[in-house]
Amino acid sequence: AATAPNWIKEGYTLTWDKEFTNITEDTVINAVWKLKQKVTYKIEHYLRSTDLESESYVLQETEILQEISGTQVTAIPKEYIGFIENIKHSERIPNGIVREDGSLVLKLYYERNTYKVTLNTNEGTIVDGNIQSYIYGIQATLPTKVTKEWCKFAGWYDNEELTGEAITKIDAGETGDKTYYAKWLEDEYYITSPVYNINTEENYITKVSPYTNLTAFLNNIETNGTPKVIDLEGNEITEERLVGTCFKLQVTYKNKVYEYDIAVRGDLDCNGEITVTDLSVMNQIIVNELNVTGMIEKAADIDYSDNITTTDISMLNQTLVGKISL
Repeated sequence: AATAPNWIKEGYTLTWDKEFTNITEDTVINAVWKLKQKVTYKIEHYLRSTDLESESYVLQETEILQEISGTQVTAIPKEYIGFIENIKHSERIPNGIVREDGSLVLKLYYERNTYKVTLNTNEGTIVDGNIQSYIYGIQATLPTKVTKEWCKFAGWYDNEELTGEAITKIDAGETGDKTYYAKWLEDEYYITSPVYNINTEENYITKVSPYTNLTAFLNNIETNGTPKVIDLEGNEITEERLVGTCFKLQVTYKNKVYEYDIAVRGDLDCNGEITVTDLSVMNQIIVNELNVTGMIEKAADIDYSDNITTTDISMLNQTLVGKISL
């Protein structure tokens, strides 16, 4: 009996047109090559989600391809904007042998690119919110708490000439390294208050409530200078001490001191409180036994009528007995 040779032809299966058994004479046996059927296999492409804490991936695309079973195949990475293949992912299957049942699935995983952010502060200081990079697909906000002495921050720009529109954020769809430049405007001295009346022409402050300590007072002062309060003896007062009438607010800006006299509503003895002493002084003013000017006069004008009348003494009385608060 003859033995059939083990011939191989890629992509084909081999059969013979005659049996190799019981051959007793010269015989021609012809090889019959039959083309193998191609079967399907898949390549799945997974992109990193924006939920970076979960380290999850989302199926972006599935390729369905065909090849002859038994063939070694390799997945070709796709190009996705803002992503790069993670060749170290534990579930990555970059190649395999095509199975007759079509069950082969190759898997590739892609990470979001991280890009560099350079913030040129132009001699300023970033107080909070500094960023050095951003991740593709996740919006990044540029810091707004940026300071520079005697200057006002006017935003970030993408060019050294500081032209165009200010940029506040890096949008989710942006790519590439970024460089931004801080723009500064030379600041002018300012002082304002949402509570008090600040007269910058005559340099005084009114509408300050009694029992206001230094901390509360300064919290209601908005200025780009450095403020402090000086008492009647010329000493700087501390945080918990009450601000009194005739105390002075001093604001230092660019080595210049701006000074404002303070009038505390109803405080006529300059201790920041309302007592019977203040009522006694008010009585003397009303009966013309005492003539007051300056901050004492403004403190006595409790109803802001520009005159000291019985209404003012009535309001002071009501304050003392706890019916109203100034």
